[in-house]
Amino acid sequence: MTDTNVPTATTTATPEQEMAVLLAQLAALSRSSLDITRACIDLTATGPSFVFGVPQTPDELDALFPPGRGDNQVWHVVTIGRNPGFAEADDEVLGIPNQHRRRKTSRQEALAYYRHQWGLSAVIKLTEAPVDLEAPVV
Repeated sequence: MTDTNVPTATTTATPEQEMAVLLAQLAALSRSSLDITRACIDLTATGPSFVFGVPQTPDELDALFPPGRGDNQVWHVVTIGRNPGFAEADDEVLGIPNQHRRRKTSRQEALAYYRHQWGLSAVIKLTEAPVDLEAPVV
């Protein structure tokens, strides 16, 4: 039996708190999606196999492309490909499963996007696995 005269505490979340919860959930879903993508990348039955490499950190990328070098030109940012970073996107993603690239209009915007993707663990370096000619065909 419950006492109906006992006051209950009711609190409502502020819009900022609700937004923070939604952003945390979105980040968790994004990480889960990337984990699933990583698990599905082995295409041995239908094509080449891929291996994971170590991508450049945002700081390494920033050092390779210091300020002043084409700050206001178009930049191609590859986050899932052979060599994630700034590159001619077609060469880095051709044949890569679940490849990801974005076109940005300035160096600062491109670097900020790469840093954001890095923070989400969404920068993935994939290269074709070497073919073992001596392995038996299954």
